Amino acid sequence: MENSSTSISTSISTSIENNNNNINNNININNIINENSISSDSNHQNNKTYQNLIFKTLSQKTILCSKKTISTTSDFFDCITSNNLEKLRHLSQKGLPDDLPMLRALTYKILLNYLPIESEKWYSTLTKKRSEYFYYKQIFISKLDKELKSKQFTSKTLLEQIIKDVYRTNVNFNFFFQSTNKNKQFSSEEIKNLYNKRKNCVFSDIENDIYTITSDKINNETHAEVLTRILFIYSKFTPDISYHQGMNELIAPIYYLFSYDKTYKETNENEIEADTFWVFFNLMSKMKSSFDIGNSHNYIKKKADKLYKIIKIVDEEVFNHFIKIQLKNDYFVFRWFILLFSQEFQISDLLRIWDIIFSKEDVFYYTFYFALGIVEYKRKFILKNDMINVLTDINKLDDVNVEDIVKEVVKVKNKFKDEILKIIYDNKKFENKNIHNHNLIET
Repeated sequence: MENSSTSISTSISTSIENNNNNINNNININNIINENSISSDSNHQNNKTYQNLIFKTLSQKTILCSKKTISTTSDFFDCITSNNLEKLRHLSQKGLPDDLPMLRALTYKILLNYLPIESEKWYSTLTKKRSEYFYYKQIFISKLDKELKSKQFTSKTLLEQIIKDVYRTNVNFNFFFQSTNKNKQFSSEEIKNLYNKRKNCVFSDIENDIYTITSDKINNETHAEVLTRILFIYSKFTPDISYHQGMNELIAPIYYLFSYDKTYKETNENEIEADTFWVFFNLMSKMKSSFDIGNSHNYIKKKADKLYKIIKIVDEEVFNHFIKIQLKNDYFVFRWFILLFSQEFQISDLLRIWDIIFSKEDVFYYTFYFALGIVEYKRKFILKNDMINVLTDINKLDDVNVEDIVKEVVKVKNKFKDEILKIIYDNKKFENKNIHNHNLIET
């Protein structure tokens, strides 16, 4: 009898092939994406071809995956073929597979409004948005190059800050200090030397880095340099926000995830860079107020105050202990809400949390719940310790089983959903059916 894994994988492959069997799937993605001028009929044909190729690749990649991953992939395919965004949100909440980055990458692109739920539009969307990024990249990097050559370097301070921050991103994680050229990987010693040189850099130290990010020779750069370029372009593209410390922590996991997406195997780093830019841009659009210099403190302070109100309802004993040890909410809550826990967890665990956070249009909705989940998970320790020990422990979560925190989130939500919703939305949206009925993970 055929096992369930093989059966599901075969089912997916068969459905894909039947979807449009008159189209040749034997096509190079790079050739599709880089066509500049196509007719309407050709565009429709390429949309269908790309759609089929992605689905076919997705099903093929599941062959060596776990049964759970194969099942999740099948559910994902059902969501896409039925154009059911709400069903996809719920699937993401249950957790996306670590052993199939392509599926998580596709889901994030949809949930963060880069790709539409309609897969037949993916090709034309990618073509348009990647072309737009390459256009802006050429403009802003060309201007930067002219600044360097003219010695009138007005972007010096901005680039110094970005480079310093990028080189402090996940310093114990070698990926960002590796070359984008998979055939030219650095040793641990080389990475250590590179990091030590950059962590306290001044302009004279980073001048070569700036020349690198203006170069077209992408195989000679590190992932950190790609992140630097994206953040620089973002700062120029959105002058009202520009760049602020912390953005590096939010963009890094997105870029890391896309770098392991096998969809890009036949293309190159340019597409990963462009897609990372737009997904980050859309995420920042949701978090704009968190990085507004004139308003960010008050904006996050209101959320921190709401969290303390919720803690008082959910666990009054913990709330009273916080008051007793004089633990103010801005001592730890600010970082959680500004960086969405990106400094608290290892990337694999962080992405599991983001599966849930990104499932809602409002990214702060489940941020409240995860903040509560962490507090409840650490409850016993909190009640036995003073402010310093609590602060130290509550911000050190890299060795925690993230699923244990998810369980706490589910408990809290199931028991206090109505009360929490009223506080989060100031009663304004509480009667909204979509909010009230949006249930978290079935356990």
